[in-house]
Amino acid sequence: MNYYIVDRLRPDEALAAARYLRLHGVEAVVLPSDSAALRLVVAMRPFGPGEVSSAASKSYASRIHEIGRRWIAEDSGVSDFSTMYASKR
Repeated sequence: MNYYIVDRLRPDEALAAARYLRLHGVEAVVLPSDSAALRLVVAMRPFGPGEVSSAASKSYASRIHEIGRRWIAEDSGVSDFSTMYASKR
């Protein structure tokens, strides 16, 4: 399955990002990354093979980007989630 990696952030920032996403209806978790200093923020809605380019996936990604823009503009967030990408997990 494919999941959106929303961002790679410092641990405290990653927890805040996941909390903000959940507050706005996107289930998200924080997972270890390949860097000891950073954590992955992962949106938990799965997309099967070939679904990442679907309308549903694109709509979901747009929603996450909008939440990121709102986090920056309204709540002093540290990321607008513009580096988000889909990854197999």
